[in-house]
Amino acid sequence: MPESAPSYTITSFTLPGAPEVITGINNRGEVAGVYESSGGDRGFIYDNGTVTTLNVPGAADTDPEAINDRGEVAGTYVVEPSATILGFIYDNGTYTTLDAPGAYTTSALALNNRGAAAGYYEDSSGQYGFVYDNGTFTTVDPPGANTIFVDAINSRGEAAGGYIENGEDYGFVYDNGTYTTLSVPGASTIFVEAINDRGEVVGSYTENGEDYGFVYDNGTLTTLSVPGATDTSVTAINDRGEIAGIYDDSSGYHDFVYDNGTYTTLNVPGAVGFTNVAINNRGEVAGAYEDISGTRQGFLATPEGGEATASGFRELLAVHARLGGMRDFLPDVPGSNGSPHSANAPGMTDQTLAAGARFASFAGLTSDQTATHAWLHASSTSSGAG
Repeated sequence: MPESAPSYTITSFTLPGAPEVITGINNRGEVAGVYESSGGDRGFIYDNGTVTTLNVPGAADTDPEAINDRGEVAGTYVVEPSATILGFIYDNGTYTTLDAPGAYTTSALALNNRGAAAGYYEDSSGQYGFVYDNGTFTTVDPPGANTIFVDAINSRGEAAGGYIENGEDYGFVYDNGTYTTLSVPGASTIFVEAINDRGEVVGSYTENGEDYGFVYDNGTLTTLSVPGATDTSVTAINDRGEIAGIYDDSSGYHDFVYDNGTYTTLNVPGAVGFTNVAINNRGEVAGAYEDISGTRQGFLATPEGGEATASGFRELLAVHARLGGMRDFLPDVPGSNGSPHSANAPGMTDQTLAAGARFASFAGLTSDQTATHAWLHASSTSSGAG
């Protein structure tokens, strides 16, 4: 893959109302977020020029928080006149309500490619994190913690979030009953934003009144600060380890991508203000901005060019080997006997699509399926044959 900093093609898009925030972009390039309307907040999915409005029936506000590779969306909605806050999962026109047992508030903040959601709920005893999977709520409650949030969940079921203990902020990673604490000495706040399928966690913290981003990987926490910036906030990470966020300096606010030591500013024409951004495995970045007239729009930044290499093919092979076996393909991709594979491991269809889509963006191919066929060819021949 290219080692130099990428350049981007910026595409702006409008919505039925003013976009408040972009909350996710999946590996198909579908963007989810929230816009303001005269009737309250509405969610949306933007896909190649087409906007689908999300509005839970009877809700005063509908606020998506995450979108997965199947196009499912998780978020929160407000029921009037009681002002009750509940979570939801949207799937192809159907809304499923998430209401933790005994809770008076349930908020869904994250969704993985297997359809498991995560967030927090409040009941008479306090605020707790949760993971919701196939109809079952599992409480996330780090020992000694209170006011717990789960902000992210990856395809392996690892969840990440934050909590308060004795007045101090901490981040954490939850994995099948085990908690790992994330802390920054001297920080007054710490916010966890995302976790990728490699278990890398990103977020931001405040120290001496200045904001910094961070990435946590296998016990090591690395600070991220854009050179010349007064504040740096990180909001997203993809499975390649590319990180997206926002910073401000003397000229205003800017979005950026960080990759292996290099910061690249996204120059959106006419923009004077930004909200948080999301990034997918193709390196596409989605966000929202405001121009000098006060008009708010969404944008999609697509990396230009790129070159497929043997190392790129090997990376795709490694992803499949780790997540269920390299011979689990899309249902319509023929197997060695000429017929489609039917025994996909859980989530493998989505992972295959994501990997193929990512390769397509670097190789200049025209479709995810074409990319997957190219990957199949490369996996059957010598290294670098692609």
